[in-house]
Amino acid sequence: MKKPLKIYLAGPDVFLPNALEAGNRKKVLCAQYGFEGMFPLDNKIDDPGEKRPHGFRISQANENLINECQLVIANITPFRGPSADAGTIFEIGYARAREIPVFAYSNTAVHFRERTRFFFRLKPDAVTDRNGMKLEDFEMTDNLMIDGGILASGGIIITREVPKKELYTNLEAFEECLKAVKKLKKH
Repeated sequence: MKKPLKIYLAGPDVFLPNALEAGNRKKVLCAQYGFEGMFPLDNKIDDPGEKRPHGFRISQANENLINECQLVIANITPFRGPSADAGTIFEIGYARAREIPVFAYSNTAVHFRERTRFFFRLKPDAVTDRNGMKLEDFEMTDNLMIDGGILASGGIIITREVPKKELYTNLEAFEECLKAVKKLKKH
């Protein structure tokens, strides 16, 4: 019997108060499409009691988990600012460097420039931030390197607007990514 495609489930979901439950919901959806979801919290890591060494163990374990996967689906919904979670961005770059396809979704369809303006309370027509630095204006979901890397990997980016209370829990766009992967794998 053919082994299911392993998908690394990147995103800020690991910070949710019910992170394990959120990861399990994604893993169940993956299984419904014939895939095996690999959530970062699946790693069993002993906590030595020292924060830095523990953090490094988590980082290495997540890289190892990505290495086991044939695809990444990344939640790039803005997190703690106008851009995606920094760890998720690293994981996208890491997967891209390893030539692992990356599919992504965001539960906001507002372009990066507009989110940046809103986050920093800039005027709607502002072209620079408060430090005089130009605002990126490419009508993309996030920074051009994130969007570009995902598309160059063979992946797609799904965006949609969801109610604010569902920003990190709504899985409709995630499921659209799974459908796209399923369709791709049939060809």
